[in-house]
Amino acid sequence: MFFINSIYNLLETITEYALNELFDEQEIKRKIMELNVLYELNEIGEEEYDRLEKKLLKQLREAREYNLEKQREEAGEEEEEEGEEEEEEEEDGEAEEDKEEEHGEEQ
Repeated sequence: MFFINSIYNLLETITEYALNELFDEQEIKRKIMELNVLYELNEIGEEEYDRLEKKLLKQLREAREYNLEKQREEAGEEEEEEGEEEEEEEEDGEAEEDKEEEHGEEQ
């Protein structure tokens, strides 16, 4: 069982790393700037520039959507954790009140 969990964790880590690389907005912007320089230096033609620029802009939009969704999920998880902590605190408070009431009735 340990072996399977280890492989699962490894695959999860690799997937997360790959997604971060794929959806790295700064890296995509760098590629767009590099493409502009190549075009201005006449290293690539207008058709190739247009094709590559469209591809990179699409990738940038997808990266922004992915990163925004990831932020929302992380914020949702944090809210859930805070909500669970508040529930536990309320339950602890209610238990203490019950104990105080029991002590009052016994006396």
